[in-house]
Amino acid sequence: MKQGVVAALLCCTAPACAQSASRWFVIETVDGKRIGRTEQLISSIGTSGARMIRDQTVSRTQEAKSATQVQRESTVRVEQADGTVSSITQTSTLGKAITIVSAKFTTPGVAIIERSSGGDKRTSRVPLTADLRFDNGAGLLRGWNRTVGTELRYSVLNLSAPQVEQVVIDQPVAQASGITRARRQIFDQRQLRSVSWITLDSSGRIVRTESPMFGTMAITREVKAFEALVVHPPFSLVRNAMVKAPFRVPQSAMTAHIRYRFAFRDGVNFDAPITGEQRARIEGNALIVDICKTCGDQATQLSPEDRARFLTPTKWMQADHPTFKAIADPIAKRSISDTEKMKLLSEAVAKRLDRVDFAGHVTALEAWQRRRWDCTEEAALLATLARAAGIPARVASGLVYSRERYHGFSNVFMPHAWTLAYIDGRWQSFDVSIGQFDSTHIAFTLGDGDSRSMAAGSTLAGLTEMKGMAEVRKRSGGE
Repeated sequence: MKQGVVAALLCCTAPACAQSASRWFVIETVDGKRIGRTEQLISSIGTSGARMIRDQTVSRTQEAKSATQVQRESTVRVEQADGTVSSITQTSTLGKAITIVSAKFTTPGVAIIERSSGGDKRTSRVPLTADLRFDNGAGLLRGWNRTVGTELRYSVLNLSAPQVEQVVIDQPVAQASGITRARRQIFDQRQLRSVSWITLDSSGRIVRTESPMFGTMAITREVKAFEALVVHPPFSLVRNAMVKAPFRVPQSAMTAHIRYRFAFRDGVNFDAPITGEQRARIEGNALIVDICKTCGDQATQLSPEDRARFLTPTKWMQADHPTFKAIADPIAKRSISDTEKMKLLSEAVAKRLDRVDFAGHVTALEAWQRRRWDCTEEAALLATLARAAGIPARVASGLVYSRERYHGFSNVFMPHAWTLAYIDGRWQSFDVSIGQFDSTHIAFTLGDGDSRSMAAGSTLAGLTEMKGMAEVRKRSGGE
């Protein structure tokens, strides 16, 4: 599974960059392994008082013996003299794949968002909230009291999703020289998607961010330009996202009933999703997860609204595209079970793959065109074809166990994604990457194949520590 954020460096013309100021950051792990860099640039536009704010990120990754991948991402926000935001443009580049997402605000209280990728263009309308901040809360942070017990709440616009998300910054802790450390949480409705710890200088500017990832911690810290521009060895996302399993899982247990006990780190509790194979509950500071073929909800009736939702094409899963309809329609018309249809769709995905590529995360259509991907795109591709065939589907993101040697490691848990399809009255899992679902697939988030929900699976997993794992066997009268 892929992680990380990348950005495109944009050249600016002399008039646009008059009176410009830059801040530079490096992105690295706790042990100093460099992932990439970010530049924040604010520049005036002409003499009208308008200005342009650009966040530009570049990362370099490499997996096993594959070539180095450079991923770039740039977000450009244009503000008028009165502070009104007229447009936001986000450009992501990975090899020849270019995705452009633009937001315009011609209608009060609404963002018109257009996403263009792989020759596919889609437009959506996102209602905005009164507390929405385009500066990611920077203005509020400058005036924040930062005393114990205080908190900030506001909303931000996530262009990738696209949707409005809620931000809560709390637990401020004063440090030396006016420095403050606080916790930042981001929610999609009530679902926790991201947690990080930010460090503010005396003026309220963020100078450091610590974000958990499964297997490590991503740290973004402010540096001088010369330090940020130093060329660094490529970073291996896969090798750094593996955690040695506290117990070796026997092959027999992988197809049986396993109960996991996780401890929550840093006092951040969250609910894990419930599927046809997984049930979860919170006990004090522990998350208990049971996984087996019949452990989860066995009779979940989808409402007409939910059925329509899980059949709807999205910007990440273009189920109505002619490419996917040409594959899915003949299978959908066959007089076979939905389970058999999912197997045929899985074969179509597997046959299309030329080689594995762990860099970045692209849409289902882009992945199909590139003919290379990893588990995140495989899961989204199968869900896309399922929707095109009339089978409700979504994507699970979390962890999976590997007994075999993988990238030099064995007996490990690692981030992973797979597909859930609604068949025979319940959500059932299908895994194209591994070939079959087993009881070591632990879901932390469910989504529509978007990069946000994929990354959230690794983030939430990074907020836990596995404390126990046991095979549950039935006795007379119960477990």
